[in-house]
Amino acid sequence: MKSDLFGTILNCVLCSLYKNNKLSTMPFDAISTVFMEAKSQAVFPLVYSALAKSGYDLSAYQSQYFSIIGNNVKVTEEHKWLHKLLSQNKIEYVFLKGCASARFYPDPLLRTMGDVDLLVRECDVSEAAALLIENGYKIDDINDNNQAHISLYNQKTNVHIELHRRIGFIPENDAGERIKTYFTDIFEKYVLENNEYLRPSDFHHGLILLLHTAQHLTSEGVGLRHLCDWAVFVATFSDADFKELFEKPLKQAGLWEFAKILTQFAVKYLGCPEKAWCGEPDDAVLEALLCDIFDGGNFGKKDFTRYQHIKYISDRSKDNNAKSPLRQLFSNIVTKTKAEVGFVKKAPLLLPIGVICVGFKYLRLIIIGKRKMDNKSLINKALTRKELYDSFELFK
Repeated sequence: MKSDLFGTILNCVLCSLYKNNKLSTMPFDAISTVFMEAKSQAVFPLVYSALAKSGYDLSAYQSQYFSIIGNNVKVTEEHKWLHKLLSQNKIEYVFLKGCASARFYPDPLLRTMGDVDLLVRECDVSEAAALLIENGYKIDDINDNNQAHISLYNQKTNVHIELHRRIGFIPENDAGERIKTYFTDIFEKYVLENNEYLRPSDFHHGLILLLHTAQHLTSEGVGLRHLCDWAVFVATFSDADFKELFEKPLKQAGLWEFAKILTQFAVKYLGCPEKAWCGEPDDAVLEALLCDIFDGGNFGKKDFTRYQHIKYISDRSKDNNAKSPLRQLFSNIVTKTKAEVGFVKKAPLLLPIGVICVGFKYLRLIIIGKRKMDNKSLINKALTRKELYDSFELFK
């Protein structure tokens, strides 16, 4: 484990978030490595800001910094423009993450922005999509448009948005059913922030952060940005207030242990104030989580084979991490068969034949060289990740 590199980057993030300078002197070549890591973790502006305050000559990285800040400004303005457009046309919505997360940072523009995620009532999705297309947006054919959202992009600004009809990554088990009930009033409890955009209530925002982090952590991976979002959010609550708002529903949703671990991580590595409600940390788990984050990078940017791990780790359509790896693999094959094989959709009793067809199709792709068979190293990495994620007790 490259502990020196980890500590340097994490101290940089700490300094940016809480104005508590703990940086040690670094030679210039080390700074280059730090910025490469910061970019892969989607925390470049935080690291740049911290180093700049420490007196380093960062002229070589200034253009990258202002490029990201410029994009953050552009995406922030897109949030405001979308608010006016949707509000004027009486379409209720809330923004997910994005500005809703950035507002907790000491300087919101230091939070790296990506796509704009907005949730509308399911009955308004078609109308909202048509309105966006009328006003300069275009359907994004490159990104998957699925049952959960529609991908579009602004042809003038090139800002991409995801128009969500529901909150993603809610498992099909008892915990998932309870989670769905927590979101039934999201449009009744949204907040107009500075008369500029609509955001979820603090409870809904916290729940969305946990779901989003769990979704990507157990698949391609998360970057430090996800953990920073949680750190600045949870830092705003007293112990009593957090427990009153979150303890009961998160326990019922199978997310309480996960919230505790993320908070312990934020306290140990990101400068979050001590939180008694999250208890004593298991340092081995926190270090394993740290290694997992740095192995993969933001959305698996550093290791694209992590996508291949997913079939051994979780089945997004059901309870996460509930099965042995082999059972999980078979479960994912069954899920894939039900979703993609036409005759199984029409005649579910033909599922066993469909599974065999999917298996032969996969073998054919291996034989003709379009797919590689999973090797021992890949499987071992997947099993190591699954062991870590099992300790989070997600959705149990």
